[in-house]
Amino acid sequence: MGEAKDDAEPSEPVGGNLKTATVVMFVLTAITLLVAKTFAWVSSSWLETMGTLTGAACVLLVVRRSVWNFPIGIVSCTAYLVFFADGRLFADAGLQVVFILLGIHGWISWVRGRAEVTPVRRIPLDELTVLAAAFPAVWLGLTKLLEAVGGAAPVYDAFVTTLSLASQWMLNRRHIESWLGWIIVDQVSVVLFWSRDMHLTAGLYFVFLAMCVAGLIEWRRHLDGKQA
Repeated sequence: MGEAKDDAEPSEPVGGNLKTATVVMFVLTAITLLVAKTFAWVSSSWLETMGTLTGAACVLLVVRRSVWNFPIGIVSCTAYLVFFADGRLFADAGLQVVFILLGIHGWISWVRGRAEVTPVRRIPLDELTVLAAAFPAVWLGLTKLLEAVGGAAPVYDAFVTTLSLASQWMLNRRHIESWLGWIIVDQVSVVLFWSRDMHLTAGLYFVFLAMCVAGLIEWRRHLDGKQA
């Protein structure tokens, strides 16, 4: 690990710039949301605002490979569980429960691996094959379930939920491919939440999209440095 760090040193300014840009993006988002909510420029509830801020903080901490992304993420999931249930996005509400459980699992897993900064790796082919084979079956089954209970936008809701579960699983196991899943999830989520008049949450997922791209680049740099 010592030699890998030395080999990766020339790329450090790039990684540092990405981390700085991500922090600035989070700070600007937080200030904008708090000001907009305080002066009633947006119609969102304080519950959605709290979920938005802690969600953005969670992604920021993931980009920096900090184990503290998990407790912050659990707070965000708890807020969004109630918010999505009120909006009849039942799959997304149920997904928050799963995220909380996976967050606890990931928290324990990362702590056992390394206390603050956790190494990155690629997903093994056999594990990727299992996820790819299970994805369409879970998506279809969840779509049918949401249609039966009268959920809003069942096809898109089920897609986001299924891919989010797969991405969270890969994140817990520190696979760099998790970012690719999250990038797709964020793109679909922007359209889904905007169509449900959840404009603040849609905006959050647009910010998530940019942060996830930064996270993919940062994790790739770390992985390349580790393999050098």
